[in-house]
Amino acid sequence: MRLFALSDPHLSFSSDKPMDVFGPGWHDHVNRLTANWTKAVAADDVVLIAGDISWATKLEDAVADLRYLANLPGQKILLRGNHDYWWSTVAKMEKVLAKEKIESLTFMRYKALQVMPRVFLAGSRGWELPTESQDPEEAESLYRRELLRFELAFSDAKARMQEGDLLIAVSHYPPLGKTKVKTPLSDLIKESGATLCLHGHVHTEGPLIHELDGVQYVNTASDQLQFTPLLIFDGETLRI
Repeated sequence: MRLFALSDPHLSFSSDKPMDVFGPGWHDHVNRLTANWTKAVAADDVVLIAGDISWATKLEDAVADLRYLANLPGQKILLRGNHDYWWSTVAKMEKVLAKEKIESLTFMRYKALQVMPRVFLAGSRGWELPTESQDPEEAESLYRRELLRFELAFSDAKARMQEGDLLIAVSHYPPLGKTKVKTPLSDLIKESGATLCLHGHVHTEGPLIHELDGVQYVNTASDQLQFTPLLIFDGETLRI
């Protein structure tokens, strides 16, 4: 049993939203993702998808995209991204999964998830830093709300983890922002005891890994990974 990560697949089986408009790197990205995923991931592996899962705006329109993910190998942990407008309450989403007989998807919401023995995931969507936003006042409110959600998730992890367990922080937005410096969220992640944070959202070329205060921040955006799930934990140790 291994842990992989890949974010921002931007699926659109129920809508006309071709990703090629964002550059040639996105050409035929779903077929490339399918081939690479099927080759890398086994049935008993776990894959974290850290946001921007589907372009759908309504839950019912996201079903085709969720079904596509469900048919890929492994168990999938889904985290909300800024473009996941279809995302609803966990109860409603789980009801849809039950109706569709989908058993390989799990939604993350403000609690820690034990994804395999000794390994926990905890986090939330995050938000852009107010200092980097075109609307600082609104961003400040949303950012503070996300900090509270991270606190809830990390607190839950602390209550459930035992000595020797591994905590991996997750966020859709990069906690370090564009400037790769300390932030209120990076302080929370450091205090949580996590030494690794997985995020997405960033589609610009550059280093996939940044380290600050003993924590490695890894960008798992699918186009930056050439649409291949990134191995994070091999069943014994971190591979990052």
